[in-house]
Amino acid sequence: MDTLKDPSEYLPALAAACKRDPHASQKLTLEKHTNRHPATVGGPWGWYEVHPLGIEVGYWGVGKDDLKGIDIGAWNARAERLSKEE
Repeated sequence: MDTLKDPSEYLPALAAACKRDPHASQKLTLEKHTNRHPATVGGPWGWYEVHPLGIEVGYWGVGKDDLKGIDIGAWNARAERLSKEE
């Protein structure tokens, strides 16, 4: 698992992915996914992923959130602006 970086650091990987697959999304987004099965302590859990690269950048669950304090909306807005500039 990687730690979350600035969206600009993912642009070379996005360009390479788009070159390999022209139908791939050409816009980076930070997504929060939920596992279908509860954690062993009960309650939901999941992970954060930089899409479309499939890079996991953290986990969340009962008493844990690796991206606590990160403004996901602001990260996605910056990523969208940078993706359009590329």
